[in-house]
Amino acid sequence: MLPRPVFDDVTVCLASHNCRDTIVRAIESALACAPAAVLVVDDGSTDGTDAVLRGKAREEPRLHVLFNERNAGVAVVRNRLLAACRTRFLMFLDDDDEAPADRIARQRHAFLQVRESLGHDRILCYGARRVEGSGKVLAGLGAGQVVASRPLYLFATVGLRHPGLRPGLFGTGTLFAAAEPLRALGGFDANLRRNEDTELVIRAAQEGFVCTSVAEVVLHQHPTPGAEKKLAVEFAMRNRILRKHWKTMMKTWPLLPAAYFGQSLALRAQGLSTAAKRGLRALSLLFVNPADLARHLRSDRP
Repeated sequence: MLPRPVFDDVTVCLASHNCRDTIVRAIESALACAPAAVLVVDDGSTDGTDAVLRGKAREEPRLHVLFNERNAGVAVVRNRLLAACRTRFLMFLDDDDEAPADRIARQRHAFLQVRESLGHDRILCYGARRVEGSGKVLAGLGAGQVVASRPLYLFATVGLRHPGLRPGLFGTGTLFAAAEPLRALGGFDANLRRNEDTELVIRAAQEGFVCTSVAEVVLHQHPTPGAEKKLAVEFAMRNRILRKHWKTMMKTWPLLPAAYFGQSLALRAQGLSTAAKRGLRALSLLFVNPADLARHLRSDRP
């Protein structure tokens, strides 16, 4: 059997925190993708993750580990990963998830195809994820398409779908990108402990980035609990994003901030009845696009 090719222009970037039982699985899946290196930043773990990482690094020369003395949050960790990356491309992976062995090959190919047509590296490449234990496969935003800056911005802020846009997700766990444009963008907002991936896409769209996704699964997601995943935290982070981008939202469409805040209220009210959630969603769509409102009211979704 021929050896698997090594993509010497790609680094897998992995943030870790209190993940002693899952981090080795994530690292081994990353190594199987054949990158030049796997770079891990441990964010002040207190459960023995640091010892596991040191032991694994002694076994694997492609694995490089950095440590934060105190927990700083995922945005700070990803910025440190971005700063330490020495290859042209990087691929993000979460500490409790797995990447299929062909992930780099698929996303790198898709990225380069888009780059050939556009002539620049301001491209965010995502992919589908399989949620283990549920059987769900969630598509990446615009699978097989190139989503231009304006529709990308409107989708990232209020989920507005343009004609022909295939909706999907753009979580950082599935992101493949060129490192230098992300550094020039300023990386992730260090003040955010949740929704930092959405805020990155909002800024990227403002700076002329485009988005694409591969149709294939690039992430096997193993959902785990965490204090930062609570709805109250997400609501607070969304409000912080709203304050940060208020002026740009107003310039795009004066009622866009109201629509964004309406969606935040809908998230905060997850415990409400389906009818109440549909009402909040309908209110947010009314501010932005009556056609989307009509489709929403005809659908069976909350």
